[in-house]
Amino acid sequence: LGEEKLNKGKAGQAIPFFDTAIKKDPNSALYYSNRSHANYLCGRYDNAIQDADEVIRRRPDWHRGYQRRAEALSGKQQYTDAAAVYAYALKLQPDNE
Repeated sequence: LGEEKLNKGKAGQAIPFFDTAIKKDPNSALYYSNRSHANYLCGRYDNAIQDADEVIRRRPDWHRGYQRRAEALSGKQQYTDAAAVYAYALKLQPDNE
């Protein structure tokens, strides 16, 4: 349901679904990634960064955690830091456009 809300442009309504999913499976990097994205879309950049860091902690070889972190850093207008994180994400998955 959280992904449905995201796809319909209702990121704020998606967050509680991801909260519940994380409580049920706290080791899922995917749920943290989705919540990070929802927080980013809501302008909650610090929360998005915290969730992105949880993704990175759980799956350090998955580009998505770094992508989410870079998005949130861009939202905070920390462009130099965001560029470095995006560059690292591209090293992990160079064919990601």
